[in-house]
Amino acid sequence: MIGSVSGSFRSLMPWEGPLLLAHLERLPKDDLRLRFCNLPKHDILQEYSSEPLRRDRQVIGWFRDGELRGTAELRFGPDDVEAALTVEPEFRCNGIGLMLLERARRRAQALGAKAIRIFTSQNNRPMIAVARKAGLNMSFEDGDAEGALALAPAPAAFWADLLGEEAGQIASVLYWPAAFARAEAGRKPKPTRDAAA
Repeated sequence: MIGSVSGSFRSLMPWEGPLLLAHLERLPKDDLRLRFCNLPKHDILQEYSSEPLRRDRQVIGWFRDGELRGTAELRFGPDDVEAALTVEPEFRCNGIGLMLLERARRRAQALGAKAIRIFTSQNNRPMIAVARKAGLNMSFEDGDAEGALALAPAPAAFWADLLGEEAGQIASVLYWPAAFARAEAGRKPKPTRDAAA
Protein backbone atom coordinates (compact mmCIF):
# COMPACT_ATOMS: atom_id res chain seq x y z
CA MET A 1 0.00 0.00 0.00
CA ILE A 2 1.42 3.37 -1.04
CA GLY A 3 -0.65 6.06 0.62
CA SER A 4 -4.17 5.17 -0.50
CA VAL A 5 -2.97 3.43 -3.68
CA SER A 6 -2.24 -0.30 -3.77
CA GLY A 7 -0.22 -2.00 -6.47
CA SER A 8 2.76 -4.23 -7.18
CA PHE A 9 6.24 -3.87 -8.63
CA ARG A 10 7.95 -6.24 -11.04
CA SER A 11 10.31 -6.27 -13.99
CA LEU A 12 9.00 -6.17 -17.54
CA MET A 13 9.95 -9.14 -19.68
CA PRO A 14 11.07 -8.98 -23.34
CA TRP A 15 7.61 -9.70 -24.76
CA GLU A 16 5.82 -7.01 -22.71
CA GLY A 17 6.51 -4.08 -25.02
CA PRO A 18 2.77 -3.52 -25.67
CA LEU A 19 2.23 -2.87 -21.94
CA LEU A 20 4.96 -0.23 -21.97
CA LEU A 21 3.60 1.40 -25.13
CA ALA A 22 0.07 1.58 -23.71
CA HIS A 23 1.43 3.20 -20.54
CA LEU A 24 3.41 5.82 -22.45
CA GLU A 25 0.44 6.65 -24.68
CA ARG A 26 -1.64 7.41 -21.57
CA LEU A 27 0.84 10.09 -20.47
CA PRO A 28 0.02 13.76 -21.21
CA LYS A 29 2.03 15.41 -23.98
CA ASP A 30 3.87 17.64 -21.52
CA ASP A 31 5.02 14.56 -19.59
CA LEU A 32 6.31 12.94 -22.76
CA ARG A 33 8.23 16.12 -23.59
CA LEU A 34 9.88 16.10 -20.18
CA ARG A 35 10.65 12.39 -20.37
CA PHE A 36 12.10 12.37 -23.90
CA CYS A 37 13.19 16.04 -24.23
CA ASN A 38 10.74 16.37 -27.13
CA LEU A 39 7.32 15.06 -28.17
CA PRO A 40 7.95 11.66 -29.78
CA LYS A 41 5.70 10.42 -32.56
CA HIS A 42 3.80 7.14 -32.25
CA ASP A 43 6.32 5.16 -34.31
CA ILE A 44 9.17 6.40 -32.09
CA LEU A 45 7.28 5.36 -28.95
CA GLN A 46 6.51 2.01 -30.57
CA GLU A 47 10.17 1.38 -31.36
CA TYR A 48 11.25 2.54 -27.91
CA SER A 49 8.73 0.22 -26.22
CA SER A 50 9.55 -2.83 -28.32
CA GLU A 51 12.43 -4.01 -26.11
CA PRO A 52 11.73 -3.41 -22.41
CA LEU A 53 14.44 -5.92 -21.46
CA ARG A 54 17.78 -6.26 -23.21
CA ARG A 55 21.44 -6.43 -22.28
CA ASP A 56 21.85 -2.70 -21.67
CA ARG A 57 18.33 -1.90 -20.47
CA GLN A 58 15.76 -2.99 -17.88
CA VAL A 59 12.35 -1.59 -16.98
CA ILE A 60 10.79 -2.00 -13.54
CA GLY A 61 7.04 -1.49 -13.61
CA TRP A 62 4.40 -0.53 -11.08
CA PHE A 63 1.09 -2.26 -11.76
CA ARG A 64 -2.39 -1.39 -10.55
CA ASP A 65 -5.25 -3.80 -11.32
CA GLY A 66 -3.13 -5.51 -13.96
CA GLU A 67 -2.27 -2.30 -15.83
CA LEU A 68 1.21 -0.81 -16.04
CA ARG A 69 0.92 2.66 -14.48
CA GLY A 70 4.49 3.62 -13.66
CA THR A 71 8.02 2.69 -14.73
CA ALA A 72 11.66 3.06 -13.82
CA GLU A 73 13.93 2.52 -16.80
CA LEU A 74 17.56 1.60 -16.22
CA ARG A 75 20.16 2.03 -18.97
CA PHE A 76 23.52 0.48 -18.20
CA GLY A 77 26.79 2.17 -19.06
CA PRO A 78 30.30 0.84 -18.40
CA ASP A 79 30.28 1.94 -14.75
CA ASP A 80 26.96 3.58 -13.97
CA VAL A 81 23.23 3.40 -14.62
CA GLU A 82 20.98 6.14 -15.95
CA ALA A 83 17.44 6.00 -14.54
CA ALA A 84 14.25 7.61 -15.84
CA LEU A 85 10.77 7.53 -14.31
CA THR A 86 7.19 7.79 -15.56
CA VAL A 87 4.02 7.73 -13.46
CA GLU A 88 0.55 8.38 -14.83
CA PRO A 89 -0.94 11.62 -13.40
CA GLU A 90 -3.81 10.08 -11.43
CA PHE A 91 -1.37 7.93 -9.43
CA ARG A 92 1.11 10.63 -8.45
CA CYS A 93 1.72 12.15 -5.01
CA ASN A 94 1.56 8.70 -3.40
CA GLY A 95 5.28 7.96 -3.22
CA ILE A 96 5.27 5.70 -6.28
CA GLY A 97 8.01 7.62 -8.08
CA LEU A 98 10.27 7.45 -5.04
CA MET A 99 9.68 3.72 -4.65
CA LEU A 100 10.42 3.15 -8.33
CA LEU A 101 13.68 5.09 -8.06
CA GLU A 102 14.62 3.19 -4.91
CA ARG A 103 14.08 -0.10 -6.72
CA ALA A 104 16.15 1.19 -9.62
CA ARG A 105 18.94 2.05 -7.19
CA ARG A 106 18.84 -1.41 -5.63
CA ARG A 107 18.83 -3.08 -9.03
CA ALA A 108 21.79 -1.00 -10.21
CA GLN A 109 23.67 -1.77 -7.01
CA ALA A 110 22.91 -5.49 -7.24
CA LEU A 111 24.25 -5.60 -10.80
CA GLY A 112 27.50 -3.88 -9.89
CA ALA A 113 26.97 -0.27 -11.00
CA LYS A 114 29.17 2.30 -9.27
CA ALA A 115 26.61 5.11 -9.50
CA ILE A 116 23.04 5.87 -10.50
CA ARG A 117 22.25 9.06 -12.42
CA ILE A 118 19.30 10.98 -13.78
CA PHE A 119 19.22 13.57 -16.55
CA THR A 120 16.17 15.77 -17.01
CA SER A 121 14.96 19.29 -17.67
CA GLN A 122 15.31 21.89 -14.95
CA ASN A 123 11.54 22.34 -15.36
CA ASN A 124 10.85 18.73 -14.36
CA ARG A 125 10.21 19.59 -10.73
CA PRO A 126 8.51 16.29 -9.76
CA MET A 127 11.50 14.25 -11.00
CA ILE A 128 13.97 16.57 -9.28
CA ALA A 129 12.02 16.34 -6.01
CA VAL A 130 11.96 12.54 -6.17
CA ALA A 131 15.68 12.39 -6.95
CA ARG A 132 16.51 14.59 -3.98
CA LYS A 133 14.36 12.47 -1.66
CA ALA A 134 16.25 9.41 -2.90
CA GLY A 135 19.56 11.05 -1.94
CA LEU A 136 20.86 12.04 -5.38
CA ASN A 137 23.05 15.13 -5.51
CA MET A 138 21.57 17.58 -8.03
CA SER A 139 23.38 20.04 -10.28
CA PHE A 140 21.92 22.49 -12.81
CA GLU A 141 23.33 24.02 -15.98
CA ASP A 142 21.81 25.63 -19.09
CA GLY A 143 18.28 24.49 -18.25
CA ASP A 144 19.30 20.88 -17.60
CA ALA A 145 19.37 18.99 -14.32
CA GLU A 146 21.63 16.09 -13.43
CA GLY A 147 21.49 13.94 -10.32
CA ALA A 148 24.05 11.39 -9.16
CA LEU A 149 24.45 8.98 -6.27
CA ALA A 150 27.53 6.79 -5.71
CA LEU A 151 26.74 3.14 -5.00
CA ALA A 152 28.73 0.87 -2.71
CA PRO A 153 29.21 -2.82 -3.55
CA ALA A 154 26.20 -4.89 -2.50
CA PRO A 155 26.95 -6.90 0.67
CA ALA A 156 25.44 -10.30 1.42
CA ALA A 157 22.87 -8.66 3.69
CA PHE A 158 21.73 -6.49 0.80
CA TRP A 159 21.16 -9.55 -1.38
CA ALA A 160 19.19 -11.19 1.42
CA ASP A 161 16.99 -8.09 1.61
CA LEU A 162 16.55 -8.05 -2.16
CA LEU A 163 15.60 -11.73 -2.20
CA GLY A 164 13.04 -11.00 0.50
CA GLU A 165 11.12 -8.60 -1.74
CA GLU A 166 8.29 -9.72 -3.96
CA ALA A 167 9.38 -12.15 -6.67
CA GLY A 168 8.88 -9.79 -9.58
CA GLN A 169 11.39 -7.32 -8.17
CA ILE A 170 14.27 -9.79 -8.66
CA ALA A 171 13.12 -11.27 -11.97
CA SER A 172 15.74 -9.58 -14.11
CA VAL A 173 18.55 -10.35 -11.67
CA LEU A 174 17.94 -14.11 -11.61
CA TYR A 175 15.99 -14.65 -14.82
CA TRP A 176 17.45 -11.97 -17.08
CA PRO A 177 20.14 -14.03 -18.93
CA ALA A 178 17.82 -16.94 -19.77
CA ALA A 179 14.95 -14.65 -20.71
CA PHE A 180 17.15 -12.61 -23.00
CA ALA A 181 18.69 -15.66 -24.68
CA ARG A 182 15.29 -17.18 -25.37
CA ALA A 183 13.91 -13.90 -26.64
CA GLU A 184 16.84 -13.60 -29.05
CA ALA A 185 16.06 -17.13 -30.25
CA GLY A 186 12.47 -16.08 -30.93
CA ARG A 187 10.98 -18.23 -28.19
CA LYS A 188 8.79 -16.86 -25.42
CA PRO A 189 10.33 -17.89 -22.08
CA LYS A 190 8.42 -20.37 -20.01
CA PRO A 191 6.71 -18.79 -16.97
CA THR A 192 8.63 -19.03 -13.72
CA ARG A 193 7.78 -17.96 -10.22
CA ASP A 194 10.41 -15.21 -10.42
CA ALA A 195 8.70 -13.68 -13.45
CA ALA A 196 5.20 -13.85 -11.99
CA ALA A 197 3.28 -10.66 -11.35
